Amino acid sequence: MKKAYCGVALDCTAKYLAGDPNTYAKYLEAVDRIWRSRIQDLEKSKASDLACEQLRNRRLQLEAAATGDKEVIRRLTEMNTRGRAILSLKHYLLEAFGSMKPPVLEEACLKLGKYSK
Repeated sequence: MKKAYCGVALDCTAKYLAGDPNTYAKYLEAVDRIWRSRIQDLEKSKASDLACEQLRNRRLQLEAAATGDKEVIRRLTEMNTRGRAILSLKHYLLEAFGSMKPPVLEEACLKLGKYSK
C-alpha cells in the first residue's frame, strides 16, 4: 500500500510539470495540498505506516522542483508516473484480494459442499 500511495501522490503532482508551462501554478498547488499538507501531517503524526522513506524522499524531490531545480524537474517529467502508479495499485490490489477471506455466502456454500472453485 505504501508504494501505491506514494505512486498515486507523485502522479497527481508531477503531471502538472509536463507540457504547458501555464500548469506550473497547478503544480505548486498540488505540492502544497498533497505534500505540504497531507503527507507532512502523516510524517508528523507518526500515526500511519504510510509515512515511509520513499514518501519522504519524493516529498523532498517535489519540493526541490517547486523551488525551480531544473535537473529535478527534468527527471520528474521524464518519469512515467502514471504507469508506475497504475502498476503499484495493481500490485497492491492483487496482494490485498489474495489475502482476503472468501465472502460469507461463498464460505457457507463451501461448507455445504455446493460450491467449488
